[in-house]
Amino acid sequence: MDYLLVQNREQIILGPMQWKPRYIQSELNDLVDSGEKATKFTISPTDSGYVDCSDGYELIPVTFTFADHDPVYQYLEGPFYTYEGNTAIGAYNVHDGDIASIKGTLINQVATERYRRENAGTTVTIQGQEISVDTSRDNRNTLIQAFLLMDVADTLQWKFPEGFVNLTYTDIETVVKTGALYIQEQFNWEKITCDSIQSCVSIEELKAIVIVEPAVPMGV
Repeated sequence: MDYLLVQNREQIILGPMQWKPRYIQSELNDLVDSGEKATKFTISPTDSGYVDCSDGYELIPVTFTFADHDPVYQYLEGPFYTYEGNTAIGAYNVHDGDIASIKGTLINQVATERYRRENAGTTVTIQGQEISVDTSRDNRNTLIQAFLLMDVADTLQWKFPEGFVNLTYTDIETVVKTGALYIQEQFNWEKITCDSIQSCVSIEELKAIVIVEPAVPMGV
């Protein structure tokens, strides 16, 4: 449970914070020493809920209500406190974010999504069989290195998710080029999407840009 130490329910002295009796006691002692509080008060070492600390000072349990908001496009201002009996309620106001900051957040999301797509893999048809191609950076580098070391007449056993395939020079060239084209498509998508974000002049326009395609329910 969080608490506020308040004066006359007008000024927040401490909090919101968990029950920390030594810290709270130290603050109360300082208030007495500075002359802001008339009488000393000793805090219980155990969490005891609402406490009237005398002289208009109270320790009040506080709960928070959070308005629905999209943290990408909006931010919360507050908390602002109201009091009901011996409890406090902290609430927030929702405001639209700064458009430049929103663009920065979205551009970072685009880079993350491009990286995911880049490493998601693609497919290529080799010897009449559709083969899954690992497009992760380590695998791409390994495949390119193997291709560069091959002679035109060489063949190479390469393991794909579908099993081993005996690749010719032309086959592995096709795999490498397919992977490279796929990767370039992802960077092209990132560039186009970032340009679209930068060209927006309103939050509504930014919200209309799709960065991650919504998942399609199974069976649809």
